Amino acid sequence: SVSVSAPTGPSAFAINSQSDFASLGRGYWTAGAGVNVVHTIDPLAVFGGIGYTQTFPVEADGGRSLDAGNTFYYSLGLGYAVNPTVSLNTAFSGGFTGEVTLNDARLAGTATEPLSLKVAATFANASRDDKKKKKPHHKYLTATIREPYVRFGLTGSATDVDFGIRVT
Repeated sequence: SVSVSAPTGPSAFAINSQSDFASLGRGYWTAGAGVNVVHTIDPLAVFGGIGYTQTFPVEADGGRSLDAGNTFYYSLGLGYAVNPTVSLNTAFSGGFTGEVTLNDARLAGTATEPLSLKVAATFANASRDDKKKKKPHHKYLTATIREPYVRFGLTGSATDVDFGIRVT
C-alpha cells in the first residue's frame, strides 16, 4: 500500500484554549508505504505487515522548522475460521516514531513506541450473485462483513482501550 497525507487547517499546532479553531489534522506532509502478507492453512490464517511513514519538516508558528519524526510500523496476527461465515482473530501491532526535532534539535522524550493487542470476531453474510457471470460455471460471491473488535494498549504511548465495529 502507498499513502500520502497533506496538512489541513489554518494552523498545524492550534492546541491552546485561546485559539478560535482546533487543529484536526497532522499539520505536515507525510508519505508512506507498507506491505501486508496473508498465509492460510485452513482453518487458520496467519497475517502480518510492515511499513514506513516519512514526515516532512514544516515551518511552525514563529518561523521555526519542525519535524514530527518518521514512523516504522509492524503487525502480526492469527485468524481462526469457526465456520464459513464466522472467524475469530487477534493481532499484535506496534511501531516506533522517532523524536521530534525543532530547528534540527532533537526534543528528548518525544519518541514513541505504541504496542497494542486487538481481538475481533468477523461475521460475513454471504450470498451468491448469479446475475454477474463471467463464465457459465463461475459465480460471484458477495458479502457484508461486520467485525466488532476491542484493542488494548500495551505501552504508555498506546491508547488504553479502543473498541468499535468495522462494516464493509
